[in-house]
Amino acid sequence: MSQAVRCPWDGVEPFRLDRAAVDEAFAVRAVLDAAESILHLLQNHRVELGLAEFGTDRDVGLAGVAGVERLVRQFFATVFHVALDAGLELLFEFKKAFFIALSVHDGDQYAPGSDNIRVTMKKILLQTTIPYTADDWNITRFSMLRAHLRDGGFDVTSRDKEDLSRIDQSDFDQMWLIAVDTGSGLSAKECEAIARFNKGGRGLLVARDHQDLGSSVCTIDGIGTAHHFHSRNLDPDTAHRTRDDQQARDIDWPNFHSGQNGEYQRIRAAGDRHPLLAREDGSTIEWFPAHPHEGDVSAPPSDHSARVIATGTSKTTGHAFNLIVALEGNGKRGPGVAESSFHHFCDYNWDPRAGAPSFVTDPAGDEVVRDPKRLGDIKRYVRNAARWLAAK
Repeated sequence: MSQAVRCPWDGVEPFRLDRAAVDEAFAVRAVLDAAESILHLLQNHRVELGLAEFGTDRDVGLAGVAGVERLVRQFFATVFHVALDAGLELLFEFKKAFFIALSVHDGDQYAPGSDNIRVTMKKILLQTTIPYTADDWNITRFSMLRAHLRDGGFDVTSRDKEDLSRIDQSDFDQMWLIAVDTGSGLSAKECEAIARFNKGGRGLLVARDHQDLGSSVCTIDGIGTAHHFHSRNLDPDTAHRTRDDQQARDIDWPNFHSGQNGEYQRIRAAGDRHPLLAREDGSTIEWFPAHPHEGDVSAPPSDHSARVIATGTSKTTGHAFNLIVALEGNGKRGPGVAESSFHHFCDYNWDPRAGAPSFVTDPAGDEVVRDPKRLGDIKRYVRNAARWLAAK
């Protein structure tokens, strides 16, 4: 039952029930038991549950959560007439509203009219690895990312460096770690706690940048080994230990040049397309913000669930480089995403008019300003990542 209900989320798809599926539910219930009817719908329909089925065509907002919860509860009781497993979380995306989880209280069984269902928004911690410094990559330079996650229905806490040595005891469901330090941003105790956080089943995204920028993440068990730097955890492929970008002479390898800040880079899915790279219409995400000196990531050999899911192309050499590594977890830990650069997410790369720290001297392009439509791909990727990290 639990696996059947969660099935649509394996593809990072919204869990919705359209009108045809509702009609079908009533038709099959007479000949199938409750569990079989749900499986029938999942196997034979694109199962969709939109706000329109609940009689609203506007954003629900936080004040309407209780009302939506009642409608969802009544809907399941009427259509499926089945008790849900205790501890089950059903993940919903309400179009133009928010992402929520319906959680059955431990030890309780769902029954029509009962009050043992609670509605909670998934909690994301978005944190940099440096204390607030005005002229640096502080958390305010990721305001568009924060706003997009919140628009997607997540409860986002964004902050600069705070102690993470007890993060595994927090109530965050996932963490997006923006590693902008030069090597000392995280202590050994913090790395151990982050690893426990992930091993406890919670999602973790870690983004860094060129050379040794963000190298304090190296000792995070699991995802840390996916990141290669100039002086720590060097890439075993010695061909990658060479300068790529020739523009910024003060930045050494790894520094893959995918384009100027303010431009797009065309990315390519590696192997079977991962759900993280799916557009809403089913096609494949193709455009990411470019950056003149991206970092280096690879799938850790010790983690058989990890693989490179997307590559970029150097505009200096024409060679491919790894852009994103997904770590599935497979029961040993929660899911993880290793990003070659935090510039995929910062305001400056989504709109260069937002400005950058004074030490950024690379000339910026204006492609994202002239053609903002393609930013839809990175925004879809962000939404996919948050859902994927939450739904595992």
